[in-house]
Amino acid sequence: MLYLTDEQFEIGVIVQVSSFTLGQLAAGRCVAGLGVGAMSAIVPLYVGEAAPKKLRGSLLVLYQVQIATGLFIAYAVNLGTHKYNGDASWRVPIGIQLAWGIFLFSGAMILPESPRLLLGKGKEKEAVVAIAKLNQTEIEDPIVAEEVAELEDAIKQENEGGKAGWLECFSLRAMSKT
Repeated sequence: MLYLTDEQFEIGVIVQVSSFTLGQLAAGRCVAGLGVGAMSAIVPLYVGEAAPKKLRGSLLVLYQVQIATGLFIAYAVNLGTHKYNGDASWRVPIGIQLAWGIFLFSGAMILPESPRLLLGKGKEKEAVVAIAKLNQTEIEDPIVAEEVAELEDAIKQENEGGKAGWLECFSLRAMSKT
């Protein structure tokens, strides 16, 4: 899933860098923005679901540090290119985003699917392999069995609550339960 939102981001950046009208730039910005928005929700969710327990908190903090570092780098690049003549002053900073997108895409291709997602789809063998890989252990390790049991219990509890669609987010019935 992460690689799909990254592809959306990459397409948006390419549209922006290659734009010659304000409308094309705005359309590219919109597409890239939707990809970034989705990634900013999916990445911490994946880390929370897939990272070994002992690393989850640290990795989520590292994610926030990387966001702040990225903002700093963006400001530095913008400062470094603001005196360029012509459209290079804005094409270069936008184009540099492609490097980060490629880096994220490469990482998404290496990492396994979320074990929680796999278990939710009934793919227990694949989930066990993913948990073992993410914890750098063998499939027979007790950590793997414990993690599978915890995830299955959590999925069972979630499923007991019933199915909900997007409209449920906006229904008055959902608001009255809070």
